[in-house]
Amino acid sequence: MNPFELEVFSFLEANGWSVFYKGKGYDLLAIKKGFALLIECKDWNKVIKGKTLRKMVRKLKYEYRKFLEANVGFSEVVPILLVSGRVDDMYRTEPVRVFDFESFKNFVKSKS
Repeated sequence: MNPFELEVFSFLEANGWSVFYKGKGYDLLAIKKGFALLIECKDWNKVIKGKTLRKMVRKLKYEYRKFLEANVGFSEVVPILLVSGRVDDMYRTEPVRVFDFESFKNFVKSKS
């Protein structure tokens, strides 16, 4: 686990989530009260946009579909691309949510 993944892992645990390291397809699975987060962490200190962002989102959508086919019992599953740098504000996608770490912290606290 790299330092950024470890920081995200620790933050989630400190906020009451059960967190599991997966490492292939997506990095972390976080679960709380029937709610699941599939998290792909990218420790890149640059703006993420364009072709690179689309490729990562496609990969995470694929993993999300596989997860839904194999797992039942979650009230909601959210695939998240989490970057340490900034995200191009104009890029939006469903069902994948793209966050920088500070925005992700606010999202997690709103789910607690």
